Amino acid sequence: MIVKKLFFIWVCFSFLISEQYILDTEESKIFWIGRKVTGEHFGTIQVKEGYIDISDNQINGGKIIIDMESIKVSDIKEEKWNKKLEGHLKSSDFFSVDEFSEASFSINGSYNFFMIESLAIQGDLTIKDQTINIIIPS
Repeated sequence: MIVKKLFFIWVCFSFLISEQYILDTEESKIFWIGRKVTGEHFGTIQVKEGYIDISDNQINGGKIIIDMESIKVSDIKEEKWNKKLEGHLKSSDFFSVDEFSEASFSINGSYNFFMIESLAIQGDLTIKDQTINIIIPS
């Protein structure tokens, strides 16, 4: 009986100190940069869905689902070359979007750098069923 009460108190307390924020997918975008020896390209990808957990004013968890079909190139203005690169990025040469239409980023935690007023988010990025642990600076 005491264990049940303590568990109930712990569960209630954990909900009070942690907040979950659902991402607004209409307003959320991921900005990407691809670099190569001869230059770089950049663009956006839409967020399909996601949430972020915050407690004690720090991001401590969450998950973001990325819509790989929405990848857009922003730096090439000529439509012919723009669409060519978008198609190339969606092909099996890069992201194999026909087979892997989603990617994900599972947030494991964050680091505040108070001296430079910056934040880094650490988590697991999964693209094409391959997962790597990364830190993303802001």
